[in-house]
Order: sequence, then structure tokens, then C-alpha cells
Amino acid sequence: MKYPKNLLLRQVQDRVSLTCQVDPTGHAHGCHITDGHYMEFNQTALVFVEHAIFNPALQNGHPVKDDHYTLHINFRMK
Repeated sequence: MKYPKNLLLRQVQDRVSLTCQVDPTGHAHGCHITDGHYMEFNQTALVFVEHAIFNPALQNGHPVKDDHYTLHINFRMK
């Protein structure tokens, strides 16, 4: 995930919160931003989450769909 260049140059930091459905294969679907103040961070977070593979929820040891997966991504400079 790349830090948006214009926000990096301005030394902007933020936290983006998203909610998604994660299917039994670990792929996220239907993601939407629940909190985030900069469009560039929000878009970067959405692209990252939609390409990531997660550990799916388990029920009786078997992967199942999780309709309410919440994720927080912090954009911080070192």
C-alpha cells in the first residue's frame, strides 16, 4: 500500500475505518468507509482491502462468511 504522495508531502496522517463482508475464501466484498477524513486515504484503503486475503471466520472449524468485518488502517509517517 502506497502513501498518497500529496498527503505525504503535506505530512498528513489519518485513520480509515472500513466495514466489509469476508467470504469463506478470505476475499473482501462490499467494503465501505465508515470513518476517514481524506478521499485519497479512503481510496487507498479500499483498494488495499479489496486485494487482500484475510483469514475467514470459522464455525465448527470450517470457514464461513463474515458479514460484519471491521478494519482500521492507520496512515502514519515514520
